[in-house]
Amino acid sequence: MKTGIIMEVDDRFLTVLTPEGEFLRANNHHNQFQIGEEIEFIPIELDNPKKSFSSLFTMNMKWKAALSVAIMLLIAFVVVSPLSSNNKVYAYLSIDVNPSIEIGINEQFEVIEISSFNDEGEQIINQLNGWKKKNIHVLTNDILQEMKVQGYIKDSQEIIIATVYKEAQSKKDPRLEQELNEVKNIINQENLELKMVEGSSEERVKAKEEGLTIGIYKEQKQIQTQKSVPKEKENLIVNEQKSELKDTEKRNSTQNDVKKSPSQQKRNPATRVEKDLNREDKNELKKIPSAQEKKKIDRERPHNHEKKNENRENHIKKDQKQDDRWKQRKNDGKDQKQYHKERTTQKHKEGRENKQKQKNDKNNGQKHRDNRHKQNEQKR
Repeated sequence: MKTGIIMEVDDRFLTVLTPEGEFLRANNHHNQFQIGEEIEFIPIELDNPKKSFSSLFTMNMKWKAALSVAIMLLIAFVVVSPLSSNNKVYAYLSIDVNPSIEIGINEQFEVIEISSFNDEGEQIINQLNGWKKKNIHVLTNDILQEMKVQGYIKDSQEIIIATVYKEAQSKKDPRLEQELNEVKNIINQENLELKMVEGSSEERVKAKEEGLTIGIYKEQKQIQTQKSVPKEKENLIVNEQKSELKDTEKRNSTQNDVKKSPSQQKRNPATRVEKDLNREDKNELKKIPSAQEKKKIDRERPHNHEKKNENRENHIKKDQKQDDRWKQRKNDGKDQKQYHKERTTQKHKEGRENKQKQKNDKNNGQKHRDNRHKQNEQKR
């Protein structure tokens, strides 16, 4: 008989630990034994007891070793995972007055990075002690107080606060919004004008390439878009006016073509004038006066040079008026094609009128000469 403590209970067998440190087996007759109970038993004899006990011991040792390794891994995961998450940047917050500073925070909204974008910002950062692992609104308060001490902040001065998530988020983090509300309260207490800006990680990369914070970058973009909007409006108005003028020209041209017959469309203004002249006028035009007759005509009409000068002056005045009209139309936004069309048509009209006047003057002169010639013959 031997004594020992029950370590394991099975339907058929008991595993018992003896005071000598041996693990032995005994039959489970009653099925009423409990683990930890001390009993007297008769060990079961096996063919190779040393081998069986050693294998059982090694199996228990292996199980204990595996369990200890699993526990160590679990402890390492629990300890290391929050440390790794604490060292990763979750979002960025930039502060711009004249010093420009950017802060990187983790998921617990503790500061793990800080950088400056100008010399003034570098001076502010050098005066901050123990900024690492500080809460974001606590550090922003420290930064604002240091800016106030160095004279960068005055009452009712504008301050730009910009936030950027490092990775794209489908929704805003409510915890970050709470932290920003605390930052707003701190800035309102300092009597400053706050401007909040939100940006993306892509915009932050572009801003960093230009050596700017995301807040200043977004502000400059907004100013550029505001300047470009009135220019675009002006261009749209000018293009609309041009399109309206083209449409009216097309309508007028189609209406004129419909009114005119095909025979009238092919005619030339010069041929029309020639056909309208009578044969008698053509015959009279063929009569050319001699040199003596020309001298007499010039003597009888001394006001001829004055008329020429008046005609020249009138032509000059008309040209000036036309130029003034064309300039006005240019300023109104008309096309150059329209100017050329109007100018050419007006010149054609003036040319036809001048030709008609010249012919009328020649006819009148010829009649005057004929009358003078008849009078002279009657006197003789």
